[in-house]
Amino acid sequence: MSMVDFTSSLYLQMKHSSSKLAGWPQLTPGFPSALYESPQSVYTGNHIAAMQNLASGIIAPSTLHLYIDLFNFLSTKKITVFIDEKIYAVSKFGIESLMVNKIPVYTFKHFDADDLLKNVKQKTKFTTPIVFTDGLCPACGKVAPVNDYATIVQQHSGIIIIDDTQAFGILGSGKDSFIYGYGGGGILRWLNVPAENIVTIVSLAKAFGAPVAVISGSQNFTAAFKQESKTRESSSPVSNAHLNAATNAININQKTGDHKRKQLLTNILLLKHDMENSGLRLSAGLFPVQSIVNLSLSETNYLFNKLAEYSFKTVLTKRHMDEKPVLTCIINCGHSKSQIHSFTNAIKTIIASRSFLMAS
Repeated sequence: MSMVDFTSSLYLQMKHSSSKLAGWPQLTPGFPSALYESPQSVYTGNHIAAMQNLASGIIAPSTLHLYIDLFNFLSTKKITVFIDEKIYAVSKFGIESLMVNKIPVYTFKHFDADDLLKNVKQKTKFTTPIVFTDGLCPACGKVAPVNDYATIVQQHSGIIIIDDTQAFGILGSGKDSFIYGYGGGGILRWLNVPAENIVTIVSLAKAFGAPVAVISGSQNFTAAFKQESKTRESSSPVSNAHLNAATNAININQKTGDHKRKQLLTNILLLKHDMENSGLRLSAGLFPVQSIVNLSLSETNYLFNKLAEYSFKTVLTKRHMDEKPVLTCIINCGHSKSQIHSFTNAIKTIIASRSFLMAS
């Protein structure tokens, strides 16, 4: 029996086989983006920005490239930086450039608008506040209170920088009629946040299955960012293979994205329904990353190993870095009903066994 994989973050099962992509005459042009950007690159960046109700977008090979450039760009400004204490680790890569220039950097409590407000009031003096946050936290399944953050920084002409990699492609507009919303434009669309003073960074490698990153914001911001970018001067641009995958993902999203999102939600609800009355508690929310959160460490390890024997591939994660590992499964729109039923039945069989009780 082949393994059933519950570890992939290709939530919408966009896989982009070579047979599905347009060809390309060469993989890379041999010169950096600063010298030339193809119309396809410009289209991709601007389309991803428009999906989020933002004016302009710039593509890069990875979010790492963007964060290094972003912190370098900000390091010359008169700012004070506030970072969510649980933000995704890559979002802090390159932050040393701020410290070298003695720019104040503070953390605030996870998705806590009141704590951010207190920090901004106490620590912003004659500077512009810059707030870094994830749009959606896969560890706890919560979304950032972006509208509250916007109200806080607005009076100081501040900027909110959102890593929306997790929500992009999943959430969208019109959540009153469908909880995920439509279109896949991410947290700004889902919360109906005005675009003023908002910058987003998204990787398309999860929901869209293409290892391409995009930074989006106002026309003025992206023009200034592009002018100051160092990686665009000295590193290769997004390869034509990855660029074609991103374009293919955009096309798939326009044609069948909402259907895929509805199937994804159906699968998550099925998992949660199957796990009712099992004695196990899944993480809150309806995000594809679901974890069993009420087992001891020994029980978690035992269940993880036994599920592998039953041919189910799961992963051990920490919901936040200061917490104990939990057993995590990632649901995608391609999982069948029978796979989910078999998976939950295996869990119930394992936890009902004498061996599991002994492991406890």
